[in-house]
Amino acid sequence: MIGIEPVELLKGRLSPKAKALVFEWASMHQGELQGDWELARLQAPLNKIDPME
Repeated sequence: MIGIEPVELLKGRLSPKAKALVFEWASMHQGELQGDWELARLQAPLNKIDPME
């Protein structure tokens, strides 16, 4: 489980490489993730967030 603000590992384990990739992506999309979190709390449709290229 990854936290949005701050971007951090809350639960579970990832390899160092996977953790670095996830943290990089989450940091790049932090605002979008926060917006989708708020939509999810309202049970509204989520916006698409681009994957890492």
